[in-house]
Amino acid sequence: MGAGVRAVRPDGDGGGGGPTDEAIAGQRGLSIRTVHRRISALLDRAQVSTRLHLGWHAAQHGWLDGYGSAAGSATSRGGAD
Repeated sequence: MGAGVRAVRPDGDGGGGGPTDEAIAGQRGLSIRTVHRRISALLDRAQVSTRLHLGWHAAQHGWLDGYGSAAGSATSRGGAD
């Protein structure tokens, strides 16, 4: 693994909160090394040191626009009354 990159879950604490790097690699057809490199590059670009901060930065800076577009739908909030 690259310097400063550990095989942990995306929330950075090693437990819960999302898929492992290995699962991401498998889902995307990438090598684990490529996943680590890309995450490391994103951490550098955002100038943050944790994946939690990376997620916050990505959301605040529009990096996630169009990703998971159903996230704001009524069904994902439990439905409309």
